[in-house]
Amino acid sequence: RKIVRIAFPDPTFSTPPHQDWLFNAPTVDVVTAWIPLGWTPAHHGALKLVPGSAPAGPRKVVPADGLGGEAAEVDGKPWEWLTTDFELGDVVLFHGLTVHSAGPNLGDCLRLSVDARYQSATEPIRAVVGATINGIAAGLQNTG
Repeated sequence: RKIVRIAFPDPTFSTPPHQDWLFNAPTVDVVTAWIPLGWTPAHHGALKLVPGSAPAGPRKVVPADGLGGEAAEVDGKPWEWLTTDFELGDVVLFHGLTVHSAGPNLGDCLRLSVDARYQSATEPIRAVVGATINGIAAGLQNTG
């Protein structure tokens, strides 16, 4: 799956913490490539990751404000976020269970980026028609 993201300057709109495996379910073995399409300083809403979050597995999904309307449930302790200023040509690869987000674009220009998600060709992508993301997550937890 390939997605182009456009983030307009807006101090009130962000992407809440989430995991990308949900969008390729039922497999959790997804790799995301996040690619900024130009200079992207952290204050323009650049990608933020929680180092070491993938081994904890799928997290419960809860409603949230921002892009997607859902977030990975926070387990009560503060997360250490990692980000930087990105340049044209940078690529960040991370596992589909890595908790990540993007802050609001506090700059004065658009932030453009691409997400490309990859998984094994032998793993199906489940159509999420009439199913809830939490239902998919619960099914994975019951079978794994």
